Amino acid sequence: MPLTTETRAELLAAAAPEELTELAERLIAAGLEGLSVVKPPKTGLVMMQVREPVAEERFFLGEVLVTEATVDLDGALGWSMREGDDRVTVLAAAILDAVAAA
Repeated sequence: MPLTTETRAELLAAAAPEELTELAERLIAAGLEGLSVVKPPKTGLVMMQVREPVAEERFFLGEVLVTEATVDLDGALGWSMREGDDRVTVLAAAILDAVAAA
């Protein structure tokens, strides 16, 4: 059963940076063709929402620094957003998302 887009995004956001970059580099070295960067890695801020454990009410804790990128692999879009400012890892994760989507 294939992973949903949401599950892929969660796994790519939580994966170790070294694993993502190594796998993306191996795919590119093996001749991954038709890859283009739609939206290069860019940093920004998003609001972090949390749930208070006793009353179970949601509230915004504050802003978190994230980096986001989008790539196209022969019509299959790959997207990634990860916490922090690691542009290489975010681009690698977007490439892997596009490969999975293709």
